[in-house]
Amino acid sequence: MKIKLKSIAALSGLLAAVTGISANTLPNPLGENYFGFGAGYGWISGTDLDGWTVGTGLNHNIQSGPDLGMDLSFSYRYARLTDSPLRATGHEIAGSYVFFTETSGVKPFLSLDLSYTWARARMRGFSTRDNSWQWGFTGGAEFAVGEFTITPFLGWTRDQGGDKESNWFGGVNGHYWLSDTMGLGLGYHVTEGPNRSHTVFATVGFRY
Repeated sequence: MKIKLKSIAALSGLLAAVTGISANTLPNPLGENYFGFGAGYGWISGTDLDGWTVGTGLNHNIQSGPDLGMDLSFSYRYARLTDSPLRATGHEIAGSYVFFTETSGVKPFLSLDLSYTWARARMRGFSTRDNSWQWGFTGGAEFAVGEFTITPFLGWTRDQGGDKESNWFGGVNGHYWLSDTMGLGLGYHVTEGPNRSHTVFATVGFRY
């Protein structure tokens, strides 16, 4: 049982590392109506646990302007640990309400984040499940250079599960417009916790 519970905790850490709970930390340009999907690889420091993740996300602009812009962002992610013979999978849905301003090509932003994760681990005929809500915030800035943007960010999240753990996360995203409607993104994210979680994540997306 200890192995299974430890693995679910690691899986939760891996899910948290994938854009750090916050939906808007996907490589989505601020202020855009943008839909994308992608895949990533994550690993847990100090363990032999690693895994992969796939997901999709939507960013919808509800107010634009240099003084105050607002976005709604949503995402879904699926993660799976590759540790054998353990089979551990997890899901996450996340939403963010994002406030941003714009000055000379720089967009500082702050988002309020809410997510729900559920995970399952199975090994040798035994299984266990875990699920919890998380809330938090993310801050950062998007810097634009031509068709390329880079977005460093830092955030905090609080798990409403039994342990009610709090974690810091951060990272950087890059995004490049291939055309007026299509873009590519790449991100590196890290989440602090009992074991530090790392994820690299690539996306492709489209304006709508």
